[in-house]
Amino acid sequence: RNAIRLGRKRRRKAGKNEDSDEEVKRMVKLMPGEVERKRSADRPATARQMRQDAKAQQREEHRAVAQYNKQEKVTDKCSWWMESSKFAKHRLIALGDHVSLVMAPPNASLQTGNHLYLVPLKYAESFTACDSSVWDEVRRFLSSLKRLYAKEGKGIMFMETVMPNKKGLSQTRLDVI
Repeated sequence: RNAIRLGRKRRRKAGKNEDSDEEVKRMVKLMPGEVERKRSADRPATARQMRQDAKAQQREEHRAVAQYNKQEKVTDKCSWWMESSKFAKHRLIALGDHVSLVMAPPNASLQTGNHLYLVPLKYAESFTACDSSVWDEVRRFLSSLKRLYAKEGKGIMFMETVMPNKKGLSQTRLDVI
C-alpha cells in the first residue's frame, strides 16, 4: 500500500526537480523492519541480546556438526565412497582430481567385471549439483569409456543413481554398464 502511495506521489512530483536519492531514502524509511534495524543500530547491544546471539551461534554450530556427522555415517556405509571404511581399494580402477572410477562389487553387479561406478570424490547429492570442473572430468571419463567399449564392439549405458536414505541425505554415483 505504501509503495502504491509513493508511486502516486512520485508521478505527481515528476515535473518537479527532486533528487531521486532523497526519494529512495524516504522509501527505505517506510519499509517494514527498517525501523527495528535503525533502532538496533543506534543502541548498543544489551547483555541479553549478546546472550541470545551467542546461543543462536551455538545452535548453528551444533546443527552444522550434526549435519556433518549424519553425512559421515551415511558415507561410511557405502562401498563406493573412497572415504568409507567399507571401501575395497582393489576395486579402484582410476582416480581423477574430482572423480573416481570404481568396479561394482560382485553382489551388486549386473554384469560381473563390466559394471563400473563413476563417483565424485567430494560428497554430492547429484551430479547436477557438482561444479563444472567435476562435470569436465566426468565427460572425459565418459568419452574414454565409450571409446574403450567401441573397440570391444560392445554397447554402453550410463545411468545416474541417487540413493536417498532415511536421514534426509542422498548420494550419487554414475553407473556404467
